[in-house]
Amino acid sequence: MPTSSYQSLFLTIDRIYAAILHDNYFLRVYPVLFAIGSIVSILIQTKLKHNDNEHGSNGKPYLLDPANLLNIVFANGALVWFTMYFGALVLMRFFIVEQHAPNNNDSTIADLDTFSKMKKSPVLKKIAMCLLFNVTWVILLGWFFGESIIKRIENLVGIDISGHYIVLTSASISLLFELKEIIEDIRKIAACETLANSSSFGDALHQAVLLLDYDAQWVIPLCYYLQIAILITLTIWVLLFSITSVYFHTIMEKILGLVVGYLMVYAAYCRQLYDL
Repeated sequence: MPTSSYQSLFLTIDRIYAAILHDNYFLRVYPVLFAIGSIVSILIQTKLKHNDNEHGSNGKPYLLDPANLLNIVFANGALVWFTMYFGALVLMRFFIVEQHAPNNNDSTIADLDTFSKMKKSPVLKKIAMCLLFNVTWVILLGWFFGESIIKRIENLVGIDISGHYIVLTSASISLLFELKEIIEDIRKIAACETLANSSSFGDALHQAVLLLDYDAQWVIPLCYYLQIAILITLTIWVLLFSITSVYFHTIMEKILGLVVGYLMVYAAYCRQLYDL
C-alpha cells in the first residue's frame, strides 16, 4: 500500500469517488450545471454587455479567453486525455481481472460464474469503443471530408452547437462508467463482504490482489495515482463546462450539445443505463 503520508489523501479521493459513483449521480451533474449556468447567464447578460462596451475585449477575464491555458490543454486536448485515461483503465482491468483469473481450486473466490461474465467484456471491445468515441468527435468537430458536421450545421442554419458540451460530457461520463465497472469487477473478485457496499477503489483493489495471491503491489499505488489524475482532469472539465454554460453559446446550442454528448454515452453504455 502507499506510505502513511499519502493514505489520508487517498482516503479522501476514495470518498469523493464513492459520492460521485453512488447511484450514478454523475449522470445528473451536467444537466444541473447547464440549468444553473443558463440562469446565471441570463441574469448577468446585461452586465457583460456593459463591460464589453466600457472596456472592450481587454476587460475580459483570463478564463473567458478561448486561448487560456486550461482551455487549450484540457478542452482542445480532451481527446488525448480521454484516450490516455481510457487506455490506462482498460489495461489495468486487463492485468488485474483478465490475466489473473481465479482457478477452480481457489477457495477464496466466492463466485467463479461472476468472473466468467466479466470476461465477456474483452479488451478489444473497449479499444473499439475508445476509437469510436474519437472518430465521432473528429467527424462532429474536426473534419468530415472537409468541414466538420457541426461547422456545416452552423453554416446551414446558423446554430453553433457547443463542442465543449459534446466532448466534455461524453468523455467524462465514459471515464466514470469505466472506473465504476473496474471497481465493481475488482470487488467481485475480492468477494469480500466488508466491501460489498463500498465504492472504495483502493481498498477493493488491495483486497483483490491479496486474495488472488498476485505479486503486484506496484499496481496499487499506480491505480491510486491514476484515480487522482482522472479526478483532477474531471474537475477541470467541470470548470470549463460551467464557464461555457454561463458565458458562451445560446441555450439552444447548449441543449443540442448536451443531447449529442448524452446520445454518445447512451450508444456506448445503453446496457448499463438500462440497469439503473
